[in-house]
Amino acid sequence: MNIMGFGCELFYTDTDSIPRFTSIDPRESIFVTDDTLEENLTAFIRVYPKEEATEGYNVAVYTDASINYYNLSLSMGQLSPAGEPQRHYFNDVPAILYPNNKERTGMFEGIIPLQDALNKLVSDELNDFESFVDAYLVLEGMQGTEQTDIDKMKFNRVLLLEGESKAYWLIKDVNNEHIRELKKSITGKIRELGCIPDMEDMGSFGTSGVALKFKLIPTEIQASKQERVLQRGIQRKLELLYNIFRINDPAIGDYTNVKTVFQRNFIMLADDKQKEMVIDLQLITAGLMTRERFLIKHEGLTPEDAQAELNKIPAFEDEGGI
Repeated sequence: MNIMGFGCELFYTDTDSIPRFTSIDPRESIFVTDDTLEENLTAFIRVYPKEEATEGYNVAVYTDASINYYNLSLSMGQLSPAGEPQRHYFNDVPAILYPNNKERTGMFEGIIPLQDALNKLVSDELNDFESFVDAYLVLEGMQGTEQTDIDKMKFNRVLLLEGESKAYWLIKDVNNEHIRELKKSITGKIRELGCIPDMEDMGSFGTSGVALKFKLIPTEIQASKQERVLQRGIQRKLELLYNIFRINDPAIGDYTNVKTVFQRNFIMLADDKQKEMVIDLQLITAGLMTRERFLIKHEGLTPEDAQAELNKIPAFEDEGGI
C-alpha cells in the first residue's frame, strides 16, 4: 500500500472449505466499481502471468457469486474462457481494497527525487575528495624543473623554491558551507514529506515522553489516516467472513458487533506515565474525571468493557475508590 499506492487482499476457501485471505500484487489487480458516489465494488479482476514457458496471462474475474477464468493471448490479442465458472459463497466480491490516498500514490513517490538528490550530493562530495587526493602539483616560476628534480623532491620530501617561485595544488574550490546547508535543507524536506521527526533536534520540546508526543504530531496525523483505511478494510474483511459463517450459523449476529481497537506502538517514559496517572487520580477525587474514563485511558478498555468492569465492583461506588 505504501509503495504501490494501494493494497489488495483476496478471499478464497481452501480444500477444507475454510475461508482464507492472501495479499495480491497490486500490479495484478483491477477493481471495478459502479458509477455511484459510493463506488460500490462490482467485480475484481486479477491478471497474472502464466508459467515461464507459456505465452500470455491468466485472467480471473471475481463477481459477487462466482469466479470466471480466462486465457489472455498477447500474440493473438484474444481473451478466451478457460473452464467452467466456479461458485463461491461470500455473497459479495471477495476482494478488499486498501487505498493509500485518493490519488493512489505511494508514500515514497514525493521523497524519491529528494533522496536521489541527496545521494548525488554525497556522491559528488566523495568524488571531490578523490579529486583532491589526485590533485596536480603546480610549480610556478620553475620552468627549468626536470624529472630528476621531481624524483629527488619525492624522495627527500623537501621542495626548495627560489625567488618568486610558488608550489601549490590545483584543486577545485568547494563551498563546504553551501553544501552543508543544501544537505540540511534536503534532509529537512524528506522528513517533512515523510512525517518523520528529527529526534536529534528536540528544540524547546525537551526529552520527556510527553515532549516526544508533541514532536510526533505530524507522524500521528499520518498514522490516523492509515488507521482509517485499515479500519474500513478490517470491517470489509469481517463482513465477508460473517457472510460465509452465516451459512452454517444463521444466528451468528452481525459483523458490526465486532469492535476494532488500534494501539499505537509508542513507548512513553514510565515516569511520565506514572505522573499522568497520579494527576488523573486527583481529578477523579475532585469529581472532574470518571472512573470509566480512567480505565479507558490507562488500561486501553472500550467504553463497554470499562463499564462492565465497574459493574463487577459496585461496592466501590460508595467508597470513592477505583
